[in-house]
Amino acid sequence: MSSRFTIRNATPDDTGVILSFIRDLADYEKLSDQVTATEDDLRSSLFGERTVAEVLLAQEDEAPVGFALFFHNYSTFLGKPGIYLEDLFIDPEYRNKGYGTRGHFDALKVNGISKYHRRTFLRSLFDTQDKLF
Repeated sequence: MSSRFTIRNATPDDTGVILSFIRDLADYEKLSDQVTATEDDLRSSLFGERTVAEVLLAQEDEAPVGFALFFHNYSTFLGKPGIYLEDLFIDPEYRNKGYGTRGHFDALKVNGISKYHRRTFLRSLFDTQDKLF
């Protein structure tokens, strides 16, 4: 059976999964002691009345395998909106399958992000091809 990779917008029901991925990312970066976020914090800021960021979940056969968190910005010089990719994390069990590579970020276009003229994607992640992918 072949695996099916998809990316979808996170929902409030995914808050626990998102927090788990955030903690896994912090472990990977040896920054676990700095994570103070709670599910309530995430639910409020990601899905509340005034959202400040968005999350995409990467899935293999409908099981969550990673996430990308981004927020909107604006270029005054261009007079156009943009996005900034804050975090990208793929569960170690699912790495080396290309799920975090630039090619899979074409899937972001499906989520309406292609309309943004400036997309800042933590270039060092793509340039170093860290094992994070």
